[in-house]
This record gives sequence, C-alpha cells and structure tokens, in this order.
Amino acid sequence: MSLAKPQTDVSTRPRSDAPVSEDVSTPARPPTQESRLPTQDELPYSDGDKLESERHVLAMLLLISSLKPWLRRRYRDTGEGGYVGGNMFLYFSPEQVKNRHFRGPDVLVALGVAPGERKSWVAWQEGKGPDVVIEFLSESTRKTDKEIKPRVYRDEVGVREYFWFDPFHPEDFAGFAFPSGERASLGSSSPAPEPNLAPDDEGRITSEILGLRLGTWKGRYEGVDAVWLRWYTPEGDLLLTEETERADEQTRRADEQTRCAELLANKLRELGLDPDQIS
Repeated sequence: MSLAKPQTDVSTRPRSDAPVSEDVSTPARPPTQESRLPTQDELPYSDGDKLESERHVLAMLLLISSLKPWLRRRYRDTGEGGYVGGNMFLYFSPEQVKNRHFRGPDVLVALGVAPGERKSWVAWQEGKGPDVVIEFLSESTRKTDKEIKPRVYRDEVGVREYFWFDPFHPEDFAGFAFPSGERASLGSSSPAPEPNLAPDDEGRITSEILGLRLGTWKGRYEGVDAVWLRWYTPEGDLLLTEETERADEQTRRADEQTRCAELLANKLRELGLDPDQIS
C-alpha cells in the first residue's frame, strides 16, 4: 500500500488551551471533550484508492479468511481474543494523524484484543499496535514496503513481526522479527532493518508470535491459478478458509450419514430383512 493523505485533518479540532469564558451562566465544556484523542468513528477510514490488482486483493483475502477460524478456535481454547484485518488505515500517534497520514498494511494481526469489526486500527483505542504485519509488494509500493515501512513498523508502531511477499514474483518473500525493546532503543532515523527470519527447508518462515508458518502454496483460489502465500501449522497443515472448512464439514457429515446407513442396511440383512423394503 502507499502513503496517502486522509480526507480530514484533526488539527482543526478545538484547542484544549482555548480561553474559558468568565460568564458563569455558561458552564465551560469539560476538558475531556476538547483534549481527548479521536476514535475510529471520527477518523477517516477510506481514501478511495484501490489495491494494485485482483491478485493482490485475493492474496489479502486468502490470508485473512484462513486465519479467522484459527483465531476463533484459539479464543475458544485459551480465552485470548485476536483480530485479523487488512487494507485499512493504521493510526499509531496523534502527531502522525495530524501530519503524516500513514496508510495501513495489507494484512495485520493482533493478539490479546477483542474480536469484532474495525473501521481502522487506532493504537490508542486498542492499547497497542498490530503484532504481525504483511505487505504484498507491487511495482509502485516495492521501495516503500522494503525501505520505509520496516523502520516505521519497528520504531513507531511497535510491530513485532513484519513480512513482505510479491504475488507475481513469489521468490521475493522475507520476514523480520523485531525484539522486544528495540522500538524504544532505536529512533526513526535509524537504518532500515534487514530481514532476519530465515526460511526452513520448505521455504516457509515461522511466526513465533502466532506459532504458525507462512509459506507458498501453488493452486487455484477464486478461479485464479497462482502461487499464493498461505498459513501453515507447525505440523505442515494448511489453514483452510472459512468456506473450505464449511464445505469440508458438510462432506464429512454426508460421509458419516452414508456410513451409518450402510451399517444399518448390513444389520438388517443379517436379520433376514431387505433394507430396500423398509421405509
């Protein structure tokens, strides 16, 4: 994604140090109404820009739709919430909101937060930045995604892991782990970090934060044959999309019903009964 300017500027909000009227008949507005930070409902959440290509859109949806069921199971088993989303504004500081207008990542993942819909990711509302960020490279974003965003995500947002992947050149795949405390010790003028997560023998990179691996998968998704970036379990199993999980569950239930019907038919034959004659 690119750096983009939202539609409004919160610098036009009333100043918290504005003089208060001495007319006691008109009570002053509570300071919290003037000085508080804007919420996701008050911040811009769209600038009208499109993603680079259909391949980029599908790549983003594939990662998000396959991680959602995993996050739900994790919440059910551990009680810890989580969120995955993408192509949304990321707000990480009041100064950035007023002046820099940094546009958010293609895919972001955060653990330890409540599930639910977001218009934007607002760090001061969530209490943190995303834990994991993934960008899909394109000709127009390659330089920014490789040279600028790793530093911004590390030094200013507090992202713990960052990955990039080119949907049209899948060999261009890299990962970063930013150690705890590195954000505090390095400033925004520090050099851009280098990828430090090595792929395994299968070309997959482990996300220690999620306990999953990211790797390529060659196949068809939404009618497009390509090499896609996918989530894998530590055992090497693909995380399935919600649609595939539902289809697999329907197939499993149908197979189970068929098996039970065959067992019943065999039992009836053992009793000398014709199962076709029994309604």
